[in-house]
Amino acid sequence: MVVDAIRLTYSSIGGDIKFMQLKQLKAGGLVTDGSVRDSNTLIEYGFPIYSASTTSKQGSGECWPWQVNDAIQCGGTLVHSGDAIVGDDDGVIVIPNLLAEEIMVIARQRESVEGIVKPQLAEETVPR
Repeated sequence: MVVDAIRLTYSSIGGDIKFMQLKQLKAGGLVTDGSVRDSNTLIEYGFPIYSASTTSKQGSGECWPWQVNDAIQCGGTLVHSGDAIVGDDDGVIVIPNLLAEEIMVIARQRESVEGIVKPQLAEETVPR
């Protein structure tokens, strides 16, 4: 789920209870350009959440749900329903749906090359 919170980071779009429900509904994760709260508890869920920040302030209505499955911007990036969202500890990227298969092939090829290069580098001695 990708949420455009119009970059409001001083109050949260949700916390423990809301995101527990998302996990129960089998959502794959959450990405927002807003803030979330209850971050210590959220980590325990093992539910991937990427947010612009964390806060203790409960949202008081600055940002209300308006549309679902529509094109949005999140953190300045255009996101369409059906786009692939990929994240790890370094961040999140949006892959347009029409390019997702092609990019996955390229990514797997790169991983394969890195799987060869890294062990070779580990065996070689770098002259000083």
